[in-house]
Amino acid sequence: NNLATYKNSKTTYYNYYIWYYYYKLIGNVNQIIDNVDAATGPESDKAFIKAQALVFRAYAFYQLSTMYGIRWCDSENGAANGIVLRTSATDPTAPQDAPLSTLAETFEQIYKDLDDAIALFGKSGGKRASSGFYLPDLSVAYAVKARAALYREDWATAADCAAKARSGYTLMSANDYAAGFNAPNSEWMWGVYEAEDQTLYYYSYFAYIGSNSSASASRTYPVAISKELIDKIPA
Repeated sequence: NNLATYKNSKTTYYNYYIWYYYYKLIGNVNQIIDNVDAATGPESDKAFIKAQALVFRAYAFYQLSTMYGIRWCDSENGAANGIVLRTSATDPTAPQDAPLSTLAETFEQIYKDLDDAIALFGKSGGKRASSGFYLPDLSVAYAVKARAALYREDWATAADCAAKARSGYTLMSANDYAAGFNAPNSEWMWGVYEAEDQTLYYYSYFAYIGSNSSASASRTYPVAISKELIDKIPA
């Protein structure tokens, strides 16, 4: 399978698309963070929108760090290179160069964004619409901080935020578990927006690894658990 050769390539777009994608997201939310306070409208609504934007930015910084940074345990307590911290909007027609931060500075910013978001969610008193599961809320802010804390090896923060994130959520039923993970259920904290013209049942990660999927990748290279591992699982 030629997909296995990507790990040896320094020129494939898979190496840099993630960089482009998340900085595009960061650029968009920075416009909101920089300007929402001066917008017209209820303060509670503006606080909620700004909190959501901060969660998106923190999540983007975290994803970039995991892809382009090194493990925290190898970073000399965060002294290694992190990522470029773009914390304000820039002119897309005249982008300015910026230095790399350290990994410690990167996670300090991630924590700050999430702490600010948590405070703003509390201030707003707003709730996410049930149909808006693709938008972050207070539980998502805690969940992203828990995940960032795991990377940071900040175990106490990870445990605390994970407990707060899942507060109010119940485990899915057996029927929900077997239904295909394609619709929100009681465990569903944050999902992906699915437009009618950009469906996920064919192009999603799960479609590409599902042994019963009709996606072309699965038809050509079907994914299945190994017989050796199956034999080790008790009946």
